[in-house]
Amino acid sequence: MQDKRCFAKLTKFTQEHSNNDGTLRNYTPKELCDLIREISTYFQTTMIVVDGLDEITNDHRAEVLSLLTSLNTPKGSIKTLFASRKEIDIAIELQDYVQMFFAARSSDLRLYIACEIERSTIQKELRIRDPSLKYQIMQTFVDGAEGMYGQVHTSLL
Repeated sequence: MQDKRCFAKLTKFTQEHSNNDGTLRNYTPKELCDLIREISTYFQTTMIVVDGLDEITNDHRAEVLSLLTSLNTPKGSIKTLFASRKEIDIAIELQDYVQMFFAARSSDLRLYIACEIERSTIQKELRIRDPSLKYQIMQTFVDGAEGMYGQVHTSLL
């Protein structure tokens, strides 16, 4: 969905954070969260999906999680879904969220990787003539993901 008022807010935010030469000045994560909150008021529901929370460095993770969770308020219209590998500090910070766990299944990965190899070959992005090499690529990815699991924390439900 689009709303012209959102573009006006974004334009104002950009102007307030621009230098005279047109380059952007740094803005704080809090300012960005405030902008998201403001823009979300123009919609009945705003959904935010954040993947890879576990990839945030430990020294910034608590601050980022705090800001992201602050987007959800009891009467707010923002719904969030956070995905990450299982990490204790993330689980503690998001303990009030509905949590779902998932594990990579090698059969699903094998099918997906085979399709991607075939698609890339057809589109000439990947040039492999030896079928055993295709199998070896697929097996390497599947073996690398074996036992990989993740966790989803959501306020969507």
